[in-house]
Amino acid sequence: TRTERPSPGFSAADGVVTTARDLVRFEAALDEAVLLRPQSLRVAWSPVVVGDTVLPTGLGWFIQPWQGE
Repeated sequence: TRTERPSPGFSAADGVVTTARDLVRFEAALDEAVLLRPQSLRVAWSPVVVGDTVLPTGLGWFIQPWQGE
């Protein structure tokens, strides 16, 4: 369903507004190392550690296991 553009206060830190088709293309570009090098993805998807606490986020992505993966 087509929607209106988000308000000016909306930013990339809030989420992504996309179509399912474009989201699949984005995911494929990540998987195929088109957008980021594999070593950059490894860093982005590694948990952030603060003191003795391991946080559930990397650099902008939640990285908690889901269904064993």
